Amino acid sequence: MSTENEDQLKENVDPAETVSERNEVDWLKEEIRKFAGLVNDSSVRLHVQAYTQLVKVINHVEAVPEPFIKGIVKLAVNAAVLRYCHQASFKSIAGTAIPPLKWILQRFPQVAEAVVPELVSALGTLAFYCCASGKACGIFEKKLRLLISNDEQARRLKEGITEVGKDASSAKKMVCLMAFLLKVQADVDRTLYLDVFSKAILFPKSKPEGFVIDYCGARLSSISASEFRDQLLPNIKKSLLRSPEVALFGVVKAIQSSEHPLDEFVNDLLKGLTSSVTSTSDELRNTAIAGVAAFTIKAEAATVEKIVNYLFEQLTVAKSSEQRVSILEGIANCADAKNASSSALEKVANSVVVKTTSPDKEAHENVVAAQWNTAFSWARRLRNDSTSLISAFKSAPLILSAVRHIGYRTLAKIFTRCGMKALPAESEKQLWQECEAVLKEPLQFLSLYLLLMESSNAGTANHTKLWEKISGYDGMLKDRALSAMSTDDAFAWIDLTEKMILERPISNAVSTGSYPPMCMKSLTILLFWPHWQVRKRSSLALERILTVEESHFAEALADTIFTETVNGFVDQTLRKVMHSNQDPSSFTVPGEWYVQVLRLLLTPKGPELDKLAIHTLLLASLQRLVEVDGSVWLRWMHGQTSTSQLKQSSVFKETAINLVLHCPDRSVRDNALITLVALNHPSLRDGLWSYIEKSIAEIDVGEYVRIPERHVLIYQCSEGHLYNTEVLELYESEPTLIFSDEGEITYNMRRENKAYSFRDQVAEMQLRRELAEKKRKEGKLTAAQKQVMEKELAKEKEIRDEMRQKYVVAEAKLDEARAMVAADHVGAMARFVHVVN
Repeated sequence: MSTENEDQLKENVDPAETVSERNEVDWLKEEIRKFAGLVNDSSVRLHVQAYTQLVKVINHVEAVPEPFIKGIVKLAVNAAVLRYCHQASFKSIAGTAIPPLKWILQRFPQVAEAVVPELVSALGTLAFYCCASGKACGIFEKKLRLLISNDEQARRLKEGITEVGKDASSAKKMVCLMAFLLKVQADVDRTLYLDVFSKAILFPKSKPEGFVIDYCGARLSSISASEFRDQLLPNIKKSLLRSPEVALFGVVKAIQSSEHPLDEFVNDLLKGLTSSVTSTSDELRNTAIAGVAAFTIKAEAATVEKIVNYLFEQLTVAKSSEQRVSILEGIANCADAKNASSSALEKVANSVVVKTTSPDKEAHENVVAAQWNTAFSWARRLRNDSTSLISAFKSAPLILSAVRHIGYRTLAKIFTRCGMKALPAESEKQLWQECEAVLKEPLQFLSLYLLLMESSNAGTANHTKLWEKISGYDGMLKDRALSAMSTDDAFAWIDLTEKMILERPISNAVSTGSYPPMCMKSLTILLFWPHWQVRKRSSLALERILTVEESHFAEALADTIFTETVNGFVDQTLRKVMHSNQDPSSFTVPGEWYVQVLRLLLTPKGPELDKLAIHTLLLASLQRLVEVDGSVWLRWMHGQTSTSQLKQSSVFKETAINLVLHCPDRSVRDNALITLVALNHPSLRDGLWSYIEKSIAEIDVGEYVRIPERHVLIYQCSEGHLYNTEVLELYESEPTLIFSDEGEITYNMRRENKAYSFRDQVAEMQLRRELAEKKRKEGKLTAAQKQVMEKELAKEKEIRDEMRQKYVVAEAKLDEARAMVAADHVGAMARFVHVVN
């Protein structure tokens, strides 16, 4: 069990401490109930926690009743059976299968002929588990290749496979073993392999494991077209008629693995796949459509057109949006055809683009996105002046407003991918007219302006006008846009931000480091986007920007990231983004992501590394980053050839000291001080201590010593609460009393009765204070008392404000000293000894 799980279990109550306080049977019953709930959860961590806790409970009870034992065993066995198909579990088992297979293959030449079938059966079982792990597959293939390098041992192994393969119950493990043999040696009985493959993959009663289908199906690439037609095709057709939900996965893998065109078999296979193409099961539907699309990879143009038309027919009868999306994705995959001629595929592409981009009443975002993605996939088959492509540009502004941004976004991708130089003349004017209309729709603004920026040459009047409009637009950072933004929209945002930074107008670009603030904020958000693909693409964009802008941009972006992180903008903004697995309300950018971004920012080379070091120091000192890898900045500094010159730079020393010690975030300041001290440069360390000593010397100690105790008590009293409450009670009994400016009573204690001691008078005054405070809270004050209270509160507020100002000044300076002592223990002790001497 991992340390993480052990730490989490420590939060639970130790059973040994509570066993004596409750009935053991009830306690065991309660724990079994919890176990039953946790063990069926999909989380492996919770499984470990459930088993560990139950074992701990069983160890602390005297006896477990028999009915409880049956229930626990039943739960554990059921859970184990469910985990049998768990991919991680199979990989773990594959690792344990490596030692026995090595031993068997090593001893194989030494055993008698009669024992060979038993060893082959064992090797088949081990081969089954090894299929689940790429590492185990590599080891098995290497050891098997050594064995069959001897012709005699190869003969014995094949005869053993033939013997064991006669048993239908051994088909699955034999097909795995034969698949390994086919991988390392071409001379294998393919007829036997196809027969065993059909029994294990096409005709079983339940669906075979995915890793078995993948590994064994990939070996079908070595069979000829005649073997496919005569031996495999009849079994495929029969299996699709008998149980398509089981055979489908093996059939599709066979189609995908074929190295020969399957045009002559398309009609037969489509009949068997049709029922699954519109299945309500996502797994069956997607697999069937993938198989249909796989026909087109090596097919001729006529077959490609037939399959595309077939899928469009299925699209018209599809009932749900999920079915339509899957079918459209299949049509898009058909664009990867390799054997058909370009001219013939252009005809198919024209038809597909027209059908998928024509304005209709479709409003489902996923379906519309799938339509336009299909058009994008086929658009690369078209010429830039094709009528269908021009029609797509004219259709985009006409689709429903809620999904119009999808059309603009796809056109921008088509424009770039097809290498277009300008917008089609028939649609250019209409698209430019939409510029003002999309200002209230951030996603439309993003997509349309990206398209127009792609079509405008840098430096032209239109390009400058677009750049200025985008640089002042903050709609993408609003809640509405963020909550509706998909991954593809985020990709478009990245492309637009990159163009804005790299294609700045000359008037703006001449001032070094002058970048649009909105673009800097946008790139900051995109670098920490919850979806990993967005973060990866943002990082690639940042690398391209740094190649051109070098360290100037890295400095500016580091400052923006640090500022927007400290003020909470980054976390608050990303909580509004659509999340897949996380709770948006509690989302916080992990420190690992900050480490990755910081490493990118430290990649530029150039003469001004001292500025880059200063601008990235605070970012490298963020607490969440330090908790993951607090030495990124230090390692970079020590890896620079000019580090010694950098340390000697007085500008670097003074700037770093002022920047760090004036940092408003104290945790960042403390981490940055530790980092600067770790540079181990005497002049920098002396400069830090000199600043601290000078700062401490500015504190007027005498002024603080002279502060009356009463002022301290008033400062500790919360705002709006009267400290000197006795003035209310004394004023009520003796309204002629005079109070000093400090609020103290100026008369002497009464002495009319010697028995009435000074202590009694003090106690009486304390009682009066409490009564006055009680009356004040209850609102039972006379008008005169209220007036006195207001005056006294005003006096106390002046005292409190004065004390607060003194506290802020002293506390800031003393906290700087505390942080420096924490960062440099040795230096602090040396300074202390120097002062004492």
